[in-house]
Amino acid sequence: MTRDVSGVIRSLGQERAVVVGHGVGGYLAWSLPSFDPAVSAAIGSVGMPHPLVARRMIARSLGRTGPQGYLTPRLRPWTKARELATDPRVVDDVLREWASPRSAWPSAEESERYAAAQTIPFAAHASAEYHRWLVRSQAWPDAFRYARRVSAPVPVPALLVRGADDPGVGAAEMGASTSLVQGGATTAVIREAGHFPHEEAPARFNRALLTWLDGLA
Repeated sequence: MTRDVSGVIRSLGQERAVVVGHGVGGYLAWSLPSFDPAVSAAIGSVGMPHPLVARRMIARSLGRTGPQGYLTPRLRPWTKARELATDPRVVDDVLREWASPRSAWPSAEESERYAAAQTIPFAAHASAEYHRWLVRSQAWPDAFRYARRVSAPVPVPALLVRGADDPGVGAAEMGASTSLVQGGATTAVIREAGHFPHEEAPARFNRALLTWLDGLA
């Protein structure tokens, strides 16, 4: 998938870009400097620690039954994608399990919009499969090769963002990730937000992101 990201950057006529991603998108952002350093000007990861830290975090989360782990029960390997596509309550449960209890997000309208998106053909399977892949792939030979590939310190500036109330990604995981950044790590904790700070507290999130981007110029 990093090749896809690089392809999009080059298709826009750009040689380099700052890539910011949330969740699995953050996993890709972390990976890009190791797989295509030429296009990586800087990276930002929201709600996802460095892949080596995430590997340990995901392994721990498999033994937990509640949302206090990166994978909620709804998105673990045995979850049927059709539940996401056919039952809006499942989508709402996933969003609320990961959101902050102090956040007004998602509203009923926002939850319905997410549920409607899951009814698009193949959308539910694809959205759940990313997370299931994170679990299944840990024991594959490719996963060990990938871990070796991303073990070199990240040579570009990195922004690490997490919601203060994220039930799956805590300060320890983000702190461990900063030690893997050679190009300079900046951290931002968004108050009254869980795993979706860009949705739950967009003004505070945008301020943190834009301040960091201004510092890169």
